[in-house]
This record gives sequence, structure tokens and C-alpha cells, in this order.
Amino acid sequence: MALIKFVFCSVLVSFSAEKAIDMMMLYLFLLLMMFVANHGSCPNHRYSSEMSVATLTELKTALSTNTSVCVCITNSIVVTETVVIAADKDVLLYGGMVGIALDGDETNQIMTSTGNLTIENIVFKNGHVVGNGGAISTSGGTLTLT
Repeated sequence: MALIKFVFCSVLVSFSAEKAIDMMMLYLFLLLMMFVANHGSCPNHRYSSEMSVATLTELKTALSTNTSVCVCITNSIVVTETVVIAADKDVLLYGGMVGIALDGDETNQIMTSTGNLTIENIVFKNGHVVGNGGAISTSGGTLTLT
């Protein structure tokens, strides 16, 4: 971002007022595109509902109230209790184009699933459980990671 600002300001100095306005519009357009890429909608529209979440509470609510849902996670979340995907669920968790993470804080299992779960562009880190599945534990259903 700082590099874009530097290049933008350097270019403005060498152009006329009309060109400077054009360059400023281009700069604003690029900023908007970066925002959209980082907070875009779900890439797959086969789900009956689509929700954007930013907190653990919002994530758990989205998963509990919808049977078929694409959940766009808009920023990293520290998981203080295991997120459960039930057997009757068909879920896509989507992290957009940035480094969204679900973080178990080295004390919590992040997720268990018995439903159909697809995860795109999300980092699972610092999950912890005695035994297997500190990040994701599955039993039945399907798990797709991309």
C-alpha cells in the first residue's frame, strides 16, 4: 500500500491537473478492487444462504441457523471453543483473498465436522486437542480443502 501511495504521489507531481484527477480516480479504483478482493462474496452460489462473519459468535450462529450455507470469514478469528459442523449441514467456509486464519490459540480444537464441509483460503493454526484433530476432526460427511 505504501508503495502504491509513493508511486501515485510521484506520478501526480509530473502531470497536469486533468491527468492528476485521472490518476487519482485510478488510484481510488485500485483501492476499491483490493477491498473487494479481500471482502468478496462467496465463490460458489449453490448454497441456499450466504453470510459474512467477523467473530466466533457470528460464525457459530451462521452454522447453527442454516442447513446449506457459504460463510465468508472477513477477518481472522481466535477460536475459544470448538466450532461444530453437524451432520445435516452443507458448508463452505471462505476466507477471501487474504490470510484469514482460524486460530486455536494453542489451547482449543478448532473444528469438528460430521457434515459436508469445504474450506477455501483459510489457515488453521495453533489448534490443540489430546489425540488427533487439533485443527479439524471429521467423522462421516466429506471434507474438501482448497
